[in-house]
Amino acid sequence: MSRELRTLLLDLELTYGIYLAYPSKKPQYLSDKQLIHDQFCTCAAWKWHDEASTYVIKITDNRKRFKANFRDDYIVAVKLHELMTAADIIVAHNGDAFDIKHANTMFRKHGLGPIPEKKSIDTLKAARKYFAFPGNSLDSLAKRFGSTGKNQKPDWAKMTMGDEKEINIAAKYCRNDVIELEKVFVELRPYMRNLVKIRDKKERNHYGIKQCDACGSKRFHSKGLETFNGKPYPRIRCQECGHQMRGDIKLWRLTHS
Repeated sequence: MSRELRTLLLDLELTYGIYLAYPSKKPQYLSDKQLIHDQFCTCAAWKWHDEASTYVIKITDNRKRFKANFRDDYIVAVKLHELMTAADIIVAHNGDAFDIKHANTMFRKHGLGPIPEKKSIDTLKAARKYFAFPGNSLDSLAKRFGSTGKNQKPDWAKMTMGDEKEINIAAKYCRNDVIELEKVFVELRPYMRNLVKIRDKKERNHYGIKQCDACGSKRFHSKGLETFNGKPYPRIRCQECGHQMRGDIKLWRLTHS
């Protein structure tokens, strides 16, 4: 039997890196040889899709480690490792280029090892691939879909120097980003063609489709056959969100023989 896939919505907030450089009025290339202090993750926020609560963890939550070294993001890394290991799908805005890479960097830094391979859904990539919106930032998309957008940003310079007030502001900012991320994800999801398939091989209704891969609805109607990679598939359309799926041709033939 199939089970519900666990979808994790995720956002991280990182500081600046600190470099040595000569004063200049022109843009400068900063080499890793000039690096004094690397970036560190001050907080992470997350939400399990279709659950009500949104959570956040900050480096200040462990007072002892924070006072000893305010750049120590070990507790954030441990929590992220636990969450991302438990998830089936990880959703983040620009997650493939930013959140997941920085999470892996923290795992390596703290000796946590890699997480199992996961299905990643990057809402920035999805917006660029399936739409022609004038702006694809999380703030722009959230406002387009009727939300309020991002919260007040922290002062990244102060946060980089361990300012607790700014870290708390960053935590609220990060938590709100996850809430907005879920709204954007739900709006974009019906148009995505690369979603993880929710299937039950024993389910014979709707040609092997148990529920909509996008919204979980069990209300469908058939839209004939389509050809993909030279093979025919029954085309199934969700009556709730409009997402289109490919059913099992063998089950279709059983009902049309």
